[in-house]
Amino acid sequence: MGNDEIKKIKATKYYQDLTNKNNVISNPIDNLHEEIKLSFFINNCQMDSKYYFTVSGNNNQLLLSTKPVFPKNNNELIFDNSLIMTFYFEKEQKLSFEFYINNKKFIINITLGQIAGSRNNTFIYKFENLQEILSIKMDKLEETKKYLNIQFDIKSNISLDYTLPKNKIFYLISNKTKLYSSEALNDYGKFNITNIPINLLKPKFNIQFYDFKKKIVGDISLALEDFSNKTNNINNTIQLNLSKKRTLILTNKSFINEKYTFIDYLKSGVRLSLSIGIDFTGSNGNPLDEVSLHRISEGYKNDYENAIYSCGNIIAYYDYDQLFPVYGFGAIINNSNNKEVNHCFPINFNYENPYIYTIPNVINVYHQCLNYLTFSGPTYFSPIINDTIKIIKNNNNNLEYHVLMILTDGIINDMNETIDALVEGSFLPLSVIIIGIGNANFENMKDLDADDKSLISSKGVESKRDLVQFVPFSEFHHDGEKLAEKVLEEIPRQIEDYYSLNNLYPKNIQK
Repeated sequence: MGNDEIKKIKATKYYQDLTNKNNVISNPIDNLHEEIKLSFFINNCQMDSKYYFTVSGNNNQLLLSTKPVFPKNNNELIFDNSLIMTFYFEKEQKLSFEFYINNKKFIINITLGQIAGSRNNTFIYKFENLQEILSIKMDKLEETKKYLNIQFDIKSNISLDYTLPKNKIFYLISNKTKLYSSEALNDYGKFNITNIPINLLKPKFNIQFYDFKKKIVGDISLALEDFSNKTNNINNTIQLNLSKKRTLILTNKSFINEKYTFIDYLKSGVRLSLSIGIDFTGSNGNPLDEVSLHRISEGYKNDYENAIYSCGNIIAYYDYDQLFPVYGFGAIINNSNNKEVNHCFPINFNYENPYIYTIPNVINVYHQCLNYLTFSGPTYFSPIINDTIKIIKNNNNNLEYHVLMILTDGIINDMNETIDALVEGSFLPLSVIIIGIGNANFENMKDLDADDKSLISSKGVESKRDLVQFVPFSEFHHDGEKLAEKVLEEIPRQIEDYYSLNNLYPKNIQK
């Protein structure tokens, strides 16, 4: 092991030791799951009827039990009992209602996602052969809070080609105790932007900048009253003394703003539109072979099916029309006059209408299309991403946020073109989920995920935001729930980032 590698390991260990002290939070806004309240109403209720219900969650855990009540009028009955829960976009939170009307029992099985994804966050259920209509409404438990948007820009840069441990500068925010640890300054000389709820900050707080030599290279004391809105930020500078001959000047462009959340945008009318891309390249193997990743046999679900079911079903709750365009790539279509490899074709072979109704039907059409394909290659992502971008631009609808889920088994052969497409997509209402099927080398997928450094296009354009999440299916081979949690956990934040960065807020989103 070389000296540089030893230094890197020591530096990383020091960073972890320092930032793990005193329960420092790495990012107080990431994966912040919201507390919500469910309220229950009966419309068209009957004055001589009696109503009550129980609600159970996952594993049949009793969540709420109401007492029998009589309606106060002949229009609407509002139950006094409400249900408080934590909302997780990435999980399937099952709810089972036993609803009684005059001792007649009705079983209603839904998910919290179905309620959140309904118009106005309100799920409507019509009781069979009765006049009554049940409404279940979701509201945030707390109003939207104000956050300090922490943002530093390089004003006077230095060469970043010196050794890695010295390069990886980071900062800590504290108010008597350490509160927040930033990610390290990346290879492009930037810190990631973060948001901190101002209720976690004292009226005055400190920011210390560290290198990996256990010393502070710069610090600044700030007060919340110094900050205002985006048009009136404090814009002061901080000098980091990296060595006797090296200094780095940062401009503080932080400001206070209201942070709207995923639920706020859902309530304003934002809906998700799911598209799916399936890899049919030759490396998947012949579907008739038992070792094929596309193996189809009775009583068996291959990894492509499992991934579509596990992740697609959750996203589908937020797609009003349940119509999903599904594309294949990397195969020759046997009944086509064109015998060249097709890198973006609808699996129903209907180019004018590639939409398939419901996720179960997506699986059925997927099975059928295998009979008409010759697996080939290479693996190109850019055609399907560009096709999705074209749809987004043609629709020009900010109430529709697109999620493209790509399932693939191998190495990308058009990496540069794919990065160009993703950079363009970062300016649009788009997230791209990549699920690696099989045990191939997926290192280049991690580059697309861009957790460590921003994507840069061939024209030198930097990605506006993070829009990609890559997860290898093999890590969750027998646990669809865990797969969905990992694959989908970044979607709410990516949606919030898109609308916030474009100054599109729930009250002013328009077509």
